[in-house]
Amino acid sequence: MQSRYRLSFFIPVSILVLSLIVFMAAVVAHAQITFMSERDGNKEVYVLGADGRTLRNLTNHSADDWTPSWSPDGNRIAFMSNRDNNNEIYVMDAEGGDPRRLTVHPRSDGSPSWSPDGKRIIFNTRRDGNSEVYVMDADGKNLQNLTKHRESDWDPSWSPSGRRVVFVSGRDAPRGEIYVMRADGSNVRRLTKNQSLDWCPAWSPDGVHIAFTSSRDGNFEVYTIRADGRAEQNLTRHDADDWYPSWSPFGDQIAFGSDRSGNHDVYVMDMDDRNLTKLTHNAETDDDPNWSRAVLSISPVGRQFVIWGEIKNGNYDASTAMDEAFSAPGSK
Repeated sequence: MQSRYRLSFFIPVSILVLSLIVFMAAVVAHAQITFMSERDGNKEVYVLGADGRTLRNLTNHSADDWTPSWSPDGNRIAFMSNRDNNNEIYVMDAEGGDPRRLTVHPRSDGSPSWSPDGKRIIFNTRRDGNSEVYVMDADGKNLQNLTKHRESDWDPSWSPSGRRVVFVSGRDAPRGEIYVMRADGSNVRRLTKNQSLDWCPAWSPDGVHIAFTSSRDGNFEVYTIRADGRAEQNLTRHDADDWYPSWSPFGDQIAFGSDRSGNHDVYVMDMDDRNLTKLTHNAETDDDPNWSRAVLSISPVGRQFVIWGEIKNGNYDASTAMDEAFSAPGSK
C-alpha cells in the first residue's frame, strides 16, 4: 500500500517537473533581442533570437533607425529615426510593419522607454534647449517635461512597478551620473557619485538592481548598483569597451554591446559573469540591444499568428517595497 502511495505521488510530481522544464525551454527559445545594426550601410533596427538565430531587419529604410525599445506585451517597438530629416520617436509593430511617427518637433527626440503598463513612453528631448526627460502617452499625446532642469538629463528608464524612473544627469557632475525620481518628476535622488561618466541605466525585472555603463575604470564597463544606491559592482571587467546593458526577462542574464572582438557586437552573459556568448558576428557595428520581456509565444501548427504573453517573475514585491520607502514622508 505504501509503495502504491509513493508511486501515485511520484508520477504527477515528475510530470509537473518535466512540464516546467519544457516550459522554461520554450520561454528561452522564444526570447528576442532588438538591436541597432549598420550592416546595411546605415543604422537599422534588427531582431534576433536570444540564442543567436532568426535574424531579421525590421526597419528596412534608407534613413537611420536606432535605440529600439520593446513594449511590455511584445507587440510594438519604439525607436528613434531621422527619416523625416530630424531625430524623432517612432513606433512600429513587432514584425516591422505600420511605422508611425509619435513626436513632431524640430529639436532632437530620442531614447524611448515604455512604461510597464504600455500606456506611456518616456524619452529625452532637446526641445527646451538642453536635454530634458519627457513623458507622453503611447500615441504621442499629452507630453510632459519631468526634469525641468538647466543641466542636461537623458537616458530615462522605468522601474518595473512604473512608480519610478532612472535617468542620467549632469546637474551635479559635468560628465553625468545616475539619478532616480518618482514617475511624476518629483523626489530626485542621486545614486552614483563618480567624476567619470555613468550612463545608459536599465532597471532589473525585480526592481532591486540597476545596470549601467561607467567609464570610471578608464574604459566603458557594465556595472550594477542597488536601486537604493548601495553595492556597486563591475560585471564585465574587460579591457575593451562594454555598454548598453539590457536585462533578460527573468533578470538572470544581461545583453550588452562590446568591441572586445575588435568590432562592435552584441553579447549575453550570466549575472555570475559566466557563460559569455557572442550573439552577432558581422564586420559592421551591432549595438544597443534591448531584450523583450514578452517571451512566451504560441504558434499553432499551420497558423501565421502569434499570441504574446508577458512572463512575470513574481518578484515585484522587492520593487514595491523600495517604492514605498522611496515615497515615505520625510524621504528626500
